[in-house]
Amino acid sequence: MSFGKASKAFGIPKTTILDHKNGKYKMGSVPGRKPVIPKNLEDSMVAKAIEASNKGFGVSKKQLLLKTARLCRTSKLPTPFKNGVPADTWWQGLKSRHPELSLRKPEALSSARTKMMNPTVIHNFFKDLAKIVSELGIAAKPERVWNCDETGKKFQHRPINVVARKGARVVSSRTSDSRENVTILACVNAAGTTI
Repeated sequence: MSFGKASKAFGIPKTTILDHKNGKYKMGSVPGRKPVIPKNLEDSMVAKAIEASNKGFGVSKKQLLLKTARLCRTSKLPTPFKNGVPADTWWQGLKSRHPELSLRKPEALSSARTKMMNPTVIHNFFKDLAKIVSELGIAAKPERVWNCDETGKKFQHRPINVVARKGARVVSSRTSDSRENVTILACVNAAGTTI
């Protein structure tokens, strides 16, 4: 196939194909500057940030930038960062290299509740619930199955956005165990009637 036909067939400029053929660019190279932090260190840093988020100790964007600056200092990596701290352009580049990252607003979750968020406890709850619904004979009577949920405005800090995996369903951040709030109790049954 000629360079002209390849250009049309794959939508790649002819000059780009010629540059690769003549060895101007290495195979697998990407446009732009080489990342400041080596790939293995960056991958490890991203994995640790996601792991921290999964455990309820997510780091904010600012914290990640400061930790990156510290990593560069301790590893003696030459950086183009102003005052040694990466700017927003570095963050945007990091997100493009790791599309699984995003800033998410975590739910406030007390330490006591985090202990109950595991598959065994949740499975046992629904198993017990199914048993009770069956024993009471209300499985076919949706108007008798009610769900009540209290919610309200808590008098504690709201967690800041933290770095987490894109699409993560649960992103939590630990807060104080303060129970002061204004409470609202909402009730709805399985037939859709509300109180």
